[in-house]
Amino acid sequence: STSRRQRQMCIRDRMDSLGHLDYIVRYAPTDYKYQPEQFREILEAILQTLIQKDLALEINTSGFKTPLSRQNPHEKIIEWYLALGGEMVTIGSDAHSPEFLAFHFDEVAVLLKKYGIRQYTVFEKRTPVFYDI
Repeated sequence: STSRRQRQMCIRDRMDSLGHLDYIVRYAPTDYKYQPEQFREILEAILQTLIQKDLALEINTSGFKTPLSRQNPHEKIIEWYLALGGEMVTIGSDAHSPEFLAFHFDEVAVLLKKYGIRQYTVFEKRTPVFYDI
């Protein structure tokens, strides 16, 4: 078991947003039934650290290009983040080629609005700037 301080040290002070929180699920066997609730304690500790350090949670759409067919992290994790008081989200697509730039951002916008989030965050010189969805 790791202490709270050790967990917080895992998230460095030199970042603005945490991405790919449950990215590994993308490569799980197809018969694996991922349920974030199994990992809720550690996920909430990570989310609380983000909030305490004024870091954003990245919603990444590259999972739509895979059999996963959804964003990362799982909607349940986004829900927990918001319930814990998180407010800053960034949106990424890991495009790697022009046709995937802003891939499925419209679906993420609908998801965020469902939870009352009306703005996303972009960091300019490490300062959060907010834009309406």
